[in-house]
Amino acid sequence: MRYIHPAAWAGLLLNGILMFVLFSALNSLSPAEVPQMDPAVFEVLGVLQPVALFLLGLQAVSVGLIASRFKAGLALAVFASFFMLPAGLVYLIGCILSHYRCKYAGLEMAFSSGPAQAVFSQASAATLPYATTGGFVLFAVCTVAGLLDMGVMFLGLGLTGIYLSLRARKCHALSLHQTYFTVTPGLFVDPLAIPYAAVQSATLCDDESIRFALELAPGRQTELVWSLLRVDKKNRRAALESLGEALAAHHVPLY
Repeated sequence: MRYIHPAAWAGLLLNGILMFVLFSALNSLSPAEVPQMDPAVFEVLGVLQPVALFLLGLQAVSVGLIASRFKAGLALAVFASFFMLPAGLVYLIGCILSHYRCKYAGLEMAFSSGPAQAVFSQASAATLPYATTGGFVLFAVCTVAGLLDMGVMFLGLGLTGIYLSLRARKCHALSLHQTYFTVTPGLFVDPLAIPYAAVQSATLCDDESIRFALELAPGRQTELVWSLLRVDKKNRRAALESLGEALAAHHVPLY
C-alpha cells in the first residue's frame, strides 16, 4: 500500500465524508416535513443509499487491487468513481497515479537526475501532450451532448495533464548515465531511472515508441513504453542512436 498515491486516499475519504453528510441530511427529512416533495423521491433515495455505499466499498476494493498490481483494479476504480463525479475526480486521478506507481515499483524516481551527471541528455519537447488537448475537446463534446459527468471527468484529466506536463518539462525526456538511463513513460508517471541490468530487451515500434521488457525483481516482469515524441523532433534521431549505443554497450537486445 505504500505506493498508493495520497490523492487516492484523500479522494476516498472525501467521497465518504460527502456521502455521510448528504445522506445524514436526507435521512433527517420525512414526507410529512416536506409535503411539497413527491413521496417517490424518498423511495428513490432509499434505493440510492445502498448503491452509493456499494460504490464506496468498490472504490476501497479497487485501491487494494491496484496495490496488488491487478490490471482490473484501475478499470474498477474508473467504473466506481464515474457514478460519483465530480466528487470522485480526486479519487480517480489518485488511482491513475497509483496504478503507475505500483506498476513501476522498484524503479527510482529520476527528478534529481540532471545533465551535469549524464553522459547524454535531451530536453523534453516544448509542446503539451495531445492527451491534455484531447481532455478539453472531449469535455466540450460531452457537455454539448448533455453528458455532464463524462465532461467533468475529461476536464479534470485535462487540467491535471497541464500540471503534470509543466512539471515534466523541468526534467529531461532522456538522460543516459553510466549504469542507468532515465525516461518518462507517460503523462501520469514521474521520470524513472532504469538500470540497464533490468532491461531484458528493447523493441522499436512503428509509432516512434520503444517497448522495454523489464525485470524489476526475480519473477516480476513488466513492460514500459517510452515515446520518442517526448524529444524535440530535430533531436530524435540523435536520441535514438545514443540510446541504442548505450543499450548495445550493456548487451541489451534491440529489435
